[in-house]
Amino acid sequence: MVLTPEQAERAERHKQAALLKRQERSKWTPAQRERMERNKRVALEKRQKNTPAVTQLPQTTLNFVSLAFTTPTKRPLQSSPPEERKAKKAESTPPESIVVNRSPVMTMWAAAVARRALKVSWREGLSLGAAAAAICARRKGQSLDLYKDTPEKSTEKQVQLLGFDVGVRGGDDDDDDSIRGVDSQGHVKDPAAVERSLRSKFGDHYDFFKTEFNDLADTYDLDDLNSNLAYDLYETFRPNVPPGRAGWGKPGRLTVSTIRACRKKQNIKVTPNDSL
Repeated sequence: MVLTPEQAERAERHKQAALLKRQERSKWTPAQRERMERNKRVALEKRQKNTPAVTQLPQTTLNFVSLAFTTPTKRPLQSSPPEERKAKKAESTPPESIVVNRSPVMTMWAAAVARRALKVSWREGLSLGAAAAAICARRKGQSLDLYKDTPEKSTEKQVQLLGFDVGVRGGDDDDDDSIRGVDSQGHVKDPAAVERSLRSKFGDHYDFFKTEFNDLADTYDLDDLNSNLAYDLYETFRPNVPPGRAGWGKPGRLTVSTIRACRKKQNIKVTPNDSL
């Protein structure tokens, strides 16, 4: 360590002062040395008197104190994520009714009818149901002068669903042998997008109402669902909204008891369908 000139000068002064002090002490008489030792003992006794005595605690108290000041070990959280807890709560408390628009209700009901009557998967039913709901909404809008009367585009293949001629086309890939629904304007309905939209409308009760509509469809024969009865049932349980333009796009209340009252056989035992 290199000292600056000022630091070196100060260190030299301290060294000289210490040397002078040792030289002076060497000239002390025995009486002076004894007096110095006595002053040291008195100062030490004073410090000991001013220092509070340490009480010896029992071993049990010491153990308690050590436990109290021990850092607790972090335990992994046992609770489920908020979304999972919310979903479980929704499943454990089924709703008596919800407020929702008519279009998602028709889409889900048409998907259940398609699964039952047309023997398609739930995803295919969602696509066909969305196309049927789009056709119905456009015709309703035209009757209210909300849409211009434009020619409907037809596809080579069509199926009857809720009384509407729904266009059908194959999947997006060559390896995809599933079908897609096409509305009257030639728009192909993507089942993934349809399901996301329905989940946003039904919220945590999506799976609950999916089961309710599929259970309702399972109580009817295929001939019943292939007729106009499927649309008549929809008109029975659909949300109530004001007629005409006042109710266009407005939500209404969908009641679970009304859906269950539409079952053909009240005492039927519904078996789960693997295609759901």
